[in-house]
Amino acid sequence: MTKPIQWGLMAAASGLVLMLLAVWGVKGYQDRLERETHAPERLLQRLMAVAAGEDDLQAGDLEETGLRSQEHARILQLLERDLLLTSHPEPGQAVALLTPGAVSMVDSTPGLLSALARRLQALPEEQWQRTVVASDHWEISVGDICLTLRNRDATGAYWRWTSITHCETG
Repeated sequence: MTKPIQWGLMAAASGLVLMLLAVWGVKGYQDRLERETHAPERLLQRLMAVAAGEDDLQAGDLEETGLRSQEHARILQLLERDLLLTSHPEPGQAVALLTPGAVSMVDSTPGLLSALARRLQALPEEQWQRTVVASDHWEISVGDICLTLRNRDATGAYWRWTSITHCETG
């Protein structure tokens, strides 16, 4: 084999390797863009549509365990506050007695979805602002309420709404 043929074959092989590396790099970039930008943006747009009354909340949009416990705590706090405002003679006993019934609705998935959809719809009609944008979570503020969206798997296919709280000021 002559030198020019060897150089030609080496150049062709190098070109093929470079082309494969470029395709692999583009694919990796597209996967990262989907995982870190497009997937959470679609979830955010869906939550905004629910807040506007244009869509329904689905179980796949949220992480039920964390949001259910937050709703339980919120309902308990509201119940305690209401009982203190009414000057109930035994607010502690009344809270203990009323809590199971008060939180029973959010114990089922449809009840939790309904309660969370109403909370989204009750958000102020303000701009939804991204306060934290990271590869594994986004934090969104709407007035004094903060929503957290988290990526729960390496492929980015598992972005879920995980938290709704009052924003911390500081």
